[in-house]
Amino acid sequence: MSKLFNLAWQDVRWASVHRRVLRVQQRIYKASFDGNTEKIHFLQKKLINSLDAKLLAVQRVTTLNKGRKIPGADKIKVTSDKEKIKLVNSVKIDGLAKVIYQAKVSKSGKIASLAEAIHQEKISLWRMPSAEAKSRKNLKLRKTSKLEKKKKNLLGIRKIKDRIKQTLALLALEPQWEALFEPNSYGFRPARRAQDAIEAIYLNMHHRKPKWVYTINMKKCFENLDHKVFLEKTETFSVMHKQIKAWLKANIMKEYANTSNEITTSTNNVPQGNVISFLFANIAFHGLENHLKEYVSNIPGLPYQGAARGKKPKRAALGIVRYGDDLVLIHINKTILEASIEETSKWLKKMGLEMSAENSILKLGTEGFTFLGFQIIQVNKNGKIKIKIHPSKISKMEFLLKIRKIIQFNKAASSFKLIKSLRPIIIGWGNYFKFSESKEDFNKLSYMIFEKLRAWVFRRGQGRYKLKERYFPSGKTYIFQGRSYQDNWILNGKTKTTHGLEENFLPQMFWIASEKYVKVKTDKSPYDGDHTYWVQRNAKYSSFSTCFNKLLKVQQGICPICKSRFTSFDHTLEVDHILPKSKGGKDEYSNLQLLHKYCHVRKTANDLKSILQEPDEGKLSSPDRKTRQSINGVP
Repeated sequence: MSKLFNLAWQDVRWASVHRRVLRVQQRIYKASFDGNTEKIHFLQKKLINSLDAKLLAVQRVTTLNKGRKIPGADKIKVTSDKEKIKLVNSVKIDGLAKVIYQAKVSKSGKIASLAEAIHQEKISLWRMPSAEAKSRKNLKLRKTSKLEKKKKNLLGIRKIKDRIKQTLALLALEPQWEALFEPNSYGFRPARRAQDAIEAIYLNMHHRKPKWVYTINMKKCFENLDHKVFLEKTETFSVMHKQIKAWLKANIMKEYANTSNEITTSTNNVPQGNVISFLFANIAFHGLENHLKEYVSNIPGLPYQGAARGKKPKRAALGIVRYGDDLVLIHINKTILEASIEETSKWLKKMGLEMSAENSILKLGTEGFTFLGFQIIQVNKNGKIKIKIHPSKISKMEFLLKIRKIIQFNKAASSFKLIKSLRPIIIGWGNYFKFSESKEDFNKLSYMIFEKLRAWVFRRGQGRYKLKERYFPSGKTYIFQGRSYQDNWILNGKTKTTHGLEENFLPQMFWIASEKYVKVKTDKSPYDGDHTYWVQRNAKYSSFSTCFNKLLKVQQGICPICKSRFTSFDHTLEVDHILPKSKGGKDEYSNLQLLHKYCHVRKTANDLKSILQEPDEGKLSSPDRKTRQSINGVP
């Protein structure tokens, strides 16, 4: 308490807090890599009880988190600095967790309102039961609150204190398990992306022979996770053991089992409310890859005709790629693959998990399959088997539907506002799929988006030529991702601001060029301290914009304000104008710098303070009495 007595939230030196926490995490990672259990537990206890870790946990949930403005199920929304300091003082790993209440759907189709459940103090999670969700077409759901509208099937918004507690536990547990996780596990791990999993599939299938593929989604099976077996697997100290046990009893994994699948293709891997359940899912599946590799290495005979003898070729012949609860098994021999599937089922049963036949598919690679939004297929070209990876049909349909809804919603809006809504979605979707054979798909999608935009423009008045030149001006040159383009049919927008006239434009999707992706090294982790590797990798393959990546490279991964290094955990970096726009600063690389969000907030506050303190030029030339007194220092 004494540490917090005189502590003000705005005075916290966040760069130092992040640096000290990361230093302890790196020590936990090294101790786990060396197998020193005693040291791991000592450092984890030290971390969860430290002021730095508690400050960071509260900051992540209440300040850095994009869902911070959405209240928890208890309707608590933390906004003031005093409230944040109170949370820092109260957060503790204490072995307690709120019981999750599942709302029941009556035969009439009515669902108990969220407000009633909160009043009874029974819930931190509300969702439609999965069995009822399957027949939701026959249900008439009563409209209750705005929150219910937003979440529909799932309201995975936990009490804010529990979210902070989960974040605090995650800070201690994640580096331990990052040193242990198997090489082909990519989902919901720091500095690993869906593209790494897709590249791993490519490396397993690009050989010149067709292969058999088995895909399965195991998310739903987490509702029956064996808590006892899982707790034995964690091998943690007593306080953390009690806390994990409490979360499991509170149905945290049932919450995970009913989260949306859309998170896999989003830039934010973890949805609001789910903080630690994704780590638990990875822990539950840990060991499956090594077990299957060892299993196939003991099968008599050769894995395929012409293979070398020994265990090593047998292990290499089986491809295993896992992204969270999505699993892909690849093998050239169908018999061995079927045996591996059966062995997978046996292994999962030990964890209390059971594979569902309706969510699993066994087929030849030449038939094609979808994974993480990509269509993956082996094609025969001139007698040679090659692999083609591109956006799946469902992904393209969902994307166009989203674009259409935004355009329809903005029928009366200005083109500037419409572009502001569409631009991040188009660029974000394009950046996700650009590491594939996407050129043809991007060309088609660009034309289909253009048709919708042209219809949106021509319904706004008569005189097509005037409308065309107003919204699609001719003869303009556009700079996008460091390249210049000339096009007469690019949607433009203008708006008046305090700094003058601001313009924007909507880039064509085919301007996003396809790129080759290099998979992350299997033995690398953001906790290993190899700053050079991660700066170079993040500058090339991060989900940041071109401007972000260029500044990251120029600054060599260092924040110019706090002088500390950017890490793979810094997803809240922001571009700042060195000379503010209000003082005449321009949107040029020479006037831009990449900062931590908390450094940016502090710099902006100082910039505003200096602007307010500067005397007006008009008052200096003809000051009034008050101004004259303040300048001359005469009372």
